[in-house]
Amino acid sequence: LPSDTIVSVIGQDASGEWYRILYDQSADGTGWVASRFIAVTSSNNIPIIAGGDAPTEANAGNLGLTTQQLNVRSGPGVDYDVLGILPPNTTITLLGITDGGHWYKIVWKEAPEGTGWVYAPYVQTEAADLPIFVPSEDGTATPLPATSTPTPVPAQEDGDDDANPLTGITLDANTHTAVFSDDLSAPLGDQTDVIQIAISSAEEGTLPLLIRLECEGGAPEVSLSPLPLAEPLVCNQPYRVIDVLPNRPYLLTLHLEAPDAHMIYMRYTLYLSLP
Repeated sequence: LPSDTIVSVIGQDASGEWYRILYDQSADGTGWVASRFIAVTSSNNIPIIAGGDAPTEANAGNLGLTTQQLNVRSGPGVDYDVLGILPPNTTITLLGITDGGHWYKIVWKEAPEGTGWVYAPYVQTEAADLPIFVPSEDGTATPLPATSTPTPVPAQEDGDDDANPLTGITLDANTHTAVFSDDLSAPLGDQTDVIQIAISSAEEGTLPLLIRLECEGGAPEVSLSPLPLAEPLVCNQPYRVIDVLPNRPYLLTLHLEAPDAHMIYMRYTLYLSLP
């Protein structure tokens, strides 16, 4: 980055020595820079990516990032005890995933065995080839051989539509970024998610909105209403800039189709940011 380049800071490591920034030339649209070379108005509002230093080539393979507040449980399911709570934007170490892809086994030092379980749709990760576990009734999870393939299961129906969006996301002067994750499946399960997006601002005229979609397991059809997209929003691409009007709700719709009768299960993460 040349001197005097303006960047969007979206996080920092626990030591405060590194900032995570938007960087459209990288694969995921972000990168890391040394904080001592960045002048910010205030570091108090920069979210901390807790759990260690910025990811490196040596340790990034099995790391995940929570996209919202998340319970850590003693087993892979909502019936198990809550061991603790992870804030949004917390970096965690992944040890495995359940057959079906719904729960991650993670490092959790507060537990007697040093491990816990978190709900997978709310974890952003690029980890691959994690050990697969099969949950059992006694609270344990037995690992499968590494050659096993997770069996897709239908996504739970959300019951959302244009009149009742799944969630509402509003960006403003205090909240410059937002991350949301969920899942879709086809031909069975929840095939469509509707997300309401708005920018709260006293400014007049259109404002730029940065948007990015990460997908794993499939590629949904994406539409934005009432503003049609000039080009399709494609998964796993750099941030797109879309001009929207302030104080007006827009509906982002994701719809998954199966080309044949085979089950498709897809997890996605939506990233929104103001420049």
